Amino acid sequence: MPLAFDLQNVSFAYEGVNAIRSLSLQIERGDRIALLGANGSGKSTLLKLLDALCFPARGQITFLGVPLTQERLRNDSAAIEFRRRVGLVFQNPDAQLFNSTVLDEVGSGHFRWNGQRKK
Repeated sequence: MPLAFDLQNVSFAYEGVNAIRSLSLQIERGDRIALLGANGSGKSTLLKLLDALCFPARGQITFLGVPLTQERLRNDSAAIEFRRRVGLVFQNPDAQLFNSTVLDEVGSGHFRWNGQRKK
């Protein structure tokens, strides 16, 4: 059974400032993990990478054995399949994608990634 997520030597920087440097991490299906660390330690960046809201400058991320890349998610069916299985609810309600509450955000599964209602 493939890993839920497999990160190999992943690095990401904001305007030249490293947020994540050479991170390797494996998360098995069914695992529950907690990310702990000081402000600015890369927790939110890691979650954004796992949700494909941003992509590593170096290294590779796979989801269920399939590389998680911008090119792959440009394919609508691949993007929809991934978004049906992986989501991120932001801590700050002002940063929610479509709704002002976590309950409404989680319940918005009837929306496509681009915000258009499915028929």
